[in-house]
Amino acid sequence: MEQDLGKKKQQSSARSRGSRKATPGTVMALKPGQALQIKPHVTVAEAAQMMAAKREDCVLVTDDDDRIAGIFTAKDLAFRVVGGAIDARDVAVADIMTKNPLCARTDTSATDALDLMVRKGFRHLPVMDENQDISGVLDITKCFYEAMEKLERSYSMSRKLYDALEGVQELGGAQPTQIIQYVEALRSKMAGPTLETVLSGIPPTTVNVRTSVREAAALMKENHTTAVLVQDQGNITGIFTSKDVVLRVIAPGLDPATCSVVRVMTPHPDFASMDLSIQAALRKMHDGHYLNLPVMNEAGEIVGMVDVLKLTYATLEQINTMQTPDNEGPAWNKFWLSMDNDSESVVSDSVSHHMSMMGSESPSMLRHPQYERPGTSHSHSVLPNDSASHAGDDSPRHSEVMLTPSQMPSLSENPFTFKFKAPSGRVHRFAVTPSAGFAGLVGTVSMKLGAEVSQVGGPTTVTEDGQLDRQGFAISYLDDEMDPVSITTDHDLTHAISLARRQGKDKVDIYVHDADHPPNIEIPVPPPPPPPVPVDTEKLDAAEEVLKLQRQAELLSEKQHIPGVPNDLLLPGAVATLAVAIIIVFVFSRSGSR
Repeated sequence: MEQDLGKKKQQSSARSRGSRKATPGTVMALKPGQALQIKPHVTVAEAAQMMAAKREDCVLVTDDDDRIAGIFTAKDLAFRVVGGAIDARDVAVADIMTKNPLCARTDTSATDALDLMVRKGFRHLPVMDENQDISGVLDITKCFYEAMEKLERSYSMSRKLYDALEGVQELGGAQPTQIIQYVEALRSKMAGPTLETVLSGIPPTTVNVRTSVREAAALMKENHTTAVLVQDQGNITGIFTSKDVVLRVIAPGLDPATCSVVRVMTPHPDFASMDLSIQAALRKMHDGHYLNLPVMNEAGEIVGMVDVLKLTYATLEQINTMQTPDNEGPAWNKFWLSMDNDSESVVSDSVSHHMSMMGSESPSMLRHPQYERPGTSHSHSVLPNDSASHAGDDSPRHSEVMLTPSQMPSLSENPFTFKFKAPSGRVHRFAVTPSAGFAGLVGTVSMKLGAEVSQVGGPTTVTEDGQLDRQGFAISYLDDEMDPVSITTDHDLTHAISLARRQGKDKVDIYVHDADHPPNIEIPVPPPPPPPVPVDTEKLDAAEEVLKLQRQAELLSEKQHIPGVPNDLLLPGAVATLAVAIIIVFVFSRSGSR
């Protein structure tokens, strides 16, 4: 095993020395991690030891020519080996790996690759160069963390400038439009939805402290989860994950049938409240180095469990629906493009309205043994936390397929938030997956109403094909013309979600009412206009100076000041100079008024 580790280290070092600088906008700009590679004949027990030594949860299996033959993860070992009651010492990785994994080329568009990973539910995606040599493995969670850190730094720097310009508004001067729009867009990205919006309503899987590792792994497989909570006399004492199965059970050589979870669990896990934002939860998980987070309600009851992939997908779905200024399309591309620039001057990259779009690039080349067009049924579903793989093994290997932007379907499997007020005045907020359809929406609303369903016309039932069977209560929402629209089919539900996304909303406000009566919609009364402010001539003079400085800055930005250097790179300095000038005018106007 030590020889294999040393061999892979030498191979990766040699290839890294020959690598060229990553092209902006491609997969390599996302900095794929070094791939752990083993041969098909290695036993699962030996593979687990290598994973523990390298602290990796994804392994590529290579053939004699060092070409990718398969892939497996910690989840595969927990589900297929331990959960299947197989001895890890008696089975080779070739028997449990996922063969013919989908791979990205080094020149593949980063947006296309990440779109595919989100749509398929992949966490890992191997990357190969034009010679079919392995260049690394893309981990979508690490890519997301790096982009979020860049976003946080950008927000912090821009907020300081925004605060410096805030006092100018008191003088009657107009603030730079680009800075205002940029900071507001960042604020909306940083806030985001809460954990409550991604909870499925299904309680987390729990086991007893005396439960064996094999039984716990079987429960994980049965409930399609990578973590279970460990209870002792009704209290949560720990958490046990698929990664623990590999690192703490298989690698040390423990017997899963006799080892109890209390010996290998993580004691005293962190918890999060339902009102914690998704971005804050991801930061919490990243700083704590764990992938699963139990969620509690206000009463201290555990209502669910979220994993890093679910939160990452939910946030990326929100970013994908945002629109950038000047009709440049979704903010998805700019979010990932921000990672191409490692400079601390992130303001110039984000404020600029001339950034190239990834989506306008030529179709990227992805490698896949067999491709199912969007919209076709998948007999082998890929669940969250899975790696990039193909379920079928009988397809030709290493065939190539062109994936164009039109072939990338929208992210329809991520839950969307709905909100309504019950007759008692209690407000309910929940999430529904679009694929659950109208029946899923009706079922969730009925559960939230409880005994109050009789006050809104009685229960409503839906057939298996999504058609109304018996209508008691009705569900309506307001369209873009402020007219009430009923939701009675799957198409109506999809249209309501699409409309909310186009309007930049993170939820659909619905009205649950008796089907024989119109919804009771309360239209908020607009606040009265503020009283006129007395005109101060000294402040007007100061404001005119500010406007003059702004006009000068705009005229200067129209031409290239330094030949060969884009103005975007000079924008932070220009903006900073403008801010200093504004502050000086502000200070002198105050001192003059005294």
